[in-house]
Amino acid sequence: MVLALVITLLMTTTVTVQAKHIHLESLEVLLESLIIKPIIRGLAIAAPTGVWLRGDGTSFVRNFDRVILYNPPVEGILPSLNILLKILFPVYSLLIVSIGFYLLLCSSSPEGRVRAKSLLGKLIITLVVISLSPKLIWLILSISRDLTDSIFTLTSLELIGNILDGGIWGMLILATWSMIPDVELGIIPYILVYVFAWLPYMIISLRSIILTALMILFPLGILLYSIPGLKSIGKTILEQFLVWTFIQAFMALALVSVAKAFSVTTLVSNPEITCLNVFPIPGVNNLLAWFFTSIDLGSVSLMELGFGSVAHFAIILVPIVMITLFKKFLP
Repeated sequence: MVLALVITLLMTTTVTVQAKHIHLESLEVLLESLIIKPIIRGLAIAAPTGVWLRGDGTSFVRNFDRVILYNPPVEGILPSLNILLKILFPVYSLLIVSIGFYLLLCSSSPEGRVRAKSLLGKLIITLVVISLSPKLIWLILSISRDLTDSIFTLTSLELIGNILDGGIWGMLILATWSMIPDVELGIIPYILVYVFAWLPYMIISLRSIILTALMILFPLGILLYSIPGLKSIGKTILEQFLVWTFIQAFMALALVSVAKAFSVTTLVSNPEITCLNVFPIPGVNNLLAWFFTSIDLGSVSLMELGFGSVAHFAIILVPIVMITLFKKFLP
């Protein structure tokens, strides 16, 4: 098809040149601007990226479920966690002894004694809890992983992978077509190709780093949460630990939601399914079906590009949305 278009363009231009006696230099300039430069741009920019996408560029697309399900191993933080616990146990002993002396010798008001007894009870309970903190951390991570795995079973992982693949390849094709008239027109979609390829890995790596730090600080958060004057700091540590832990479940939920919406849209846009007509006006449903499924950018349809882009952006934006929404949810 491309070869036929080029031959037709050459024949048309040749006839025009002969008819109007245009110089050969004008023909060369026309060929250079309409054919040679776009081909060079495609070969120099889009072709290497396409080769890269066939290899490592789509690594996340092929392994998205395993990457999202990954949690830092509890065994890896045990040395640091044990050091923190060895520091916290003497602190607990000092606080409990201080409260005991306060109850025996210094407190004369009933209200002061009640507050001291309440704080002493909290310290004893939290002392038991932080001694079990490695097992609690493992339990919370296991619940998050099992929940995420259960969410992924709600739809086909192959369908999610195809949607993500359509988003990244569709964006490259869009960038290639946009660069034909002018390179600047394709800059944004071309950048988005690398955003879709790299940023999910970067975000999930950031989650692992932050979650590892919060796992180590988990016992300290429990201690500070039990002390009235320092409760806000402990509360922040515990809240962030829970939020960054369950981000993987919300990523899975976002991808499953996009996959379900894609399936429904594909079904509704099929003109042969008359029972799902969304508009009573004749021809409108066929027009919608043509718009969603027939307009393509090459090997990827417009609908695949749209839903694929939404899926990639969902993974990128889930941490921001969760951190923004889930603030101060602990009492």
